[in-house]
Amino acid sequence: MPAERPPSVRHDLLNHLNAIMGYALLLVEDLPEGPERDFARRIRQAAGEALTLADGLPRERGRTCPRLLLVDPAGDALAATLEQRGWEVTPAATAAEAATALKAAPGAWQVVLAAPRQARSAALAKVLGDTPLAERCDGEAEDALAARLTELLSRKG
Repeated sequence: MPAERPPSVRHDLLNHLNAIMGYALLLVEDLPEGPERDFARRIRQAAGEALTLADGLPRERGRTCPRLLLVDPAGDALAATLEQRGWEVTPAATAAEAATALKAAPGAWQVVLAAPRQARSAALAKVLGDTPLAERCDGEAEDALAARLTELLSRKG
């Protein structure tokens, strides 16, 4: 197992902006038409623009870890485990949040790993482009999952 590496500033910034984007998206969907919904739309637009800028930041020198967008509302433990194994993981709680992130920063992730229900989202399928989608299997060991994701990336490249 590789030594744990601190995440880069770029990685942290993308994670925080994805959270802002996701919460703003929820507000836009939940609020009735009016000034509050317009404000949530402006937040979402600004977060999208910031995601595009943050994606342009240089990656940490010498860092060659694969980048994964994890679409799983209960994926915190898995994200920590994958990061310890050398993956750069960006969490997204819902398929809609992931789709918004993929639209705002195409090419930012090398693979998308989603919980079964999230993996079948039509909204997510529309924005994947050439980014491979892997469905998380119930009960799959973390080592087996990491190996499967590595194999998926090797077939892509």
